[in-house]
Amino acid sequence: EFPDRSAILSIGEFHQPVKARRILRMVEGGLLTGEDLQESYIFGYTILDSIKTIYALSGFDFYRIFGATTERVLVFTKVGLGRSPLVAIRVSQLKPRMVVLHGPKVVDRLAVELARRERIILALSTLKNEEAFTQILTKL
Repeated sequence: EFPDRSAILSIGEFHQPVKARRILRMVEGGLLTGEDLQESYIFGYTILDSIKTIYALSGFDFYRIFGATTERVLVFTKVGLGRSPLVAIRVSQLKPRMVVLHGPKVVDRLAVELARRERIILALSTLKNEEAFTQILTKL
């Protein structure tokens, strides 16, 4: 169990695999990288408060956010420019298949380039609030 679970807003596995393209539609995600990966299957999700993640999770805890598989979507809420989550993923040995950022109007170019190099689907969501992610993803 995590010493401080407040960084993790929700975590779960899907009942059956879901194509990345469908998740993008459901979370109102504008695709930034990974155009050729949209048919990938995603098996689970983790929704993280990006600020609390930086303060609360150690390197080992970061590995535990992946649940049963790395073929999942990590949703980062309260994002400034998107650089910190992508730098953390870049230095991690485990990589998610998909990352959705929520909060910024514009995503930092370095974040986009890091996602491209790691072959991660990166999207910017325009959902109105972060609670909507849990409502949407827990139904899949």
